[in-house]
Amino acid sequence: MKSVYQRLKEAGAEMSNHYSDLYVKATPKNLKIVRQARKDGVFTCSFSYFQNQVDKERWIDIPFQFDPYWEKKMAQKERVKLKI
Repeated sequence: MKSVYQRLKEAGAEMSNHYSDLYVKATPKNLKIVRQARKDGVFTCSFSYFQNQVDKERWIDIPFQFDPYWEKKMAQKERVKLKI
């Protein structure tokens, strides 16, 4: 099953992040993808909205769903295991 990040990326959504939190512009299309991913059980935490300070647009904040952050963490963990 694809992550919410993968679904949004494939849809061409405008995204950003802060550490592991995924930020996506709150368009009707993106909101539909986010809601469907949550309904599918891809993530269970709640999401919230905020006003982006740069573009003054409404964005969605989805905690812990920025895949590249976790991929980097897993790669670091693997490197540490290999040094032992």
